[in-house]
Amino acid sequence: MWKVQLFKLNYNDLEPQAVQEVLESAWITMGQKTIDFEAQFEQYLGNDSKCLAVSNGTAALHMALLALGIGACSLINNNIPSGEIWAGVPAKKIRG
Repeated sequence: MWKVQLFKLNYNDLEPQAVQEVLESAWITMGQKTIDFEAQFEQYLGNDSKCLAVSNGTAALHMALLALGIGACSLINNNIPSGEIWAGVPAKKIRG
């Protein structure tokens, strides 16, 4: 058990209500809330941007490599600086 709280939670009744709405919709991941989020984020980015929500950072990095055409024979710098999120390692490995 941690002895020092890492951060103070900062939310109100809106967050539990939003979770309840998702649960009641029976669409945990690919439902209307996700579709709405993607559309709003596209508008925020502008310039005819496209947005696709994914399940985690590794999936996002994998999709980025695919979008850039980086394949199994591509040279990828494997020097991992201290502090880099390690999700990048599996994404690089997946692509070769």
